[in-house]
Amino acid sequence: MYECPICGRKKYVQGVCLDCQSKLEREAYESLSDEEINIQIKEIINNIKDDEYIDKAKNIISYTNVDTSEIAEAACNNEIYYPKELYKDASEKVRGKLIERLKNTEHSLTANKLLECLAIICDDVVLNAFYEFEKNAPKWREKLYVNPSVYAESGGWTFDENKKKINLAYDDCYVMFEDKEISDEAIIVGAISDERCSACNSKLVDILSIDGNDERLKFINLKGKINIKVCLNCLPYEDEFCKFDLDGRSELMPFEGYECDDDDEIEEVTSKHFTLSKEKVSKYYGSFSEDLITIGGRGNFVNDCIHLECPCCKNKMKYLAQIQSNSINLYDGTMYFYICEDCKVVGINYQQT
Repeated sequence: MYECPICGRKKYVQGVCLDCQSKLEREAYESLSDEEINIQIKEIINNIKDDEYIDKAKNIISYTNVDTSEIAEAACNNEIYYPKELYKDASEKVRGKLIERLKNTEHSLTANKLLECLAIICDDVVLNAFYEFEKNAPKWREKLYVNPSVYAESGGWTFDENKKKINLAYDDCYVMFEDKEISDEAIIVGAISDERCSACNSKLVDILSIDGNDERLKFINLKGKINIKVCLNCLPYEDEFCKFDLDGRSELMPFEGYECDDDDEIEEVTSKHFTLSKEKVSKYYGSFSEDLITIGGRGNFVNDCIHLECPCCKNKMKYLAQIQSNSINLYDGTMYFYICEDCKVVGINYQQT
């Protein structure tokens, strides 16, 4: 076994571990000057078909707040539709081209990609187009599993039968950093609860404790402290829902559950301490990473972007946060958190490759 020279983590090969590599890459992009960013954007545009430069585009999108409309135009001109976030700042001209291609294609795979790219743009023109496609299904709809309103969810929104737009994500985003001194308690990640799961008897974990009174977290629209409980043993097998109040009390809603072998992994999950970033970051900060905890913004979905349905009001829940398991040494996947502010319910969905 070898140790990472930066963090000391044990690994099977020599050199810097993947998490530290990611951290160094993030810090490098966050420190770029405007001139350096513009140089990178020009290089990306000139090499847009090269995967290496697509990766650079992902970093620009994630770790800076610059306008990337030129990248969107280059991607459109070369019919590159992945990742969909390339189109976050697409111009009206590019948006029009994508809609026109969607109208004219007969191929469901192409339609699938175009729908996701347009979902990221998410303006009224896209809303109108999606609504028309849903009411008057084109040929490509026959081989797609879901309607355009579901594709819209990958952009953080959807619409109802009256064409009313419904936001399903927060544009504000903060990131959690590991901090052994716990200097900030706006959000606490992973504290062992005194309670046990009613289904499997495993120890429950207060996986996220959120102080809605903190100035940074007022975008969540909850004036109080909320505690989100989870059974980590049962979570990989089914979604869990936690009912909460604004005084820190919460309870898991009933579910089927699975047998528990031991609680050893839970101790490790609760051994790390994190602090919330002082400043907002790009809403796409966590969209391509595999080792971050982000609050708000957009997630990096292992499989599909699935907005859970509130078990109380049956409406789609709003994406709240993600905890990627690398950050807490648990399993191999990611926990996604969704909230219904009206019913005071949080849903937790787990995905892994």
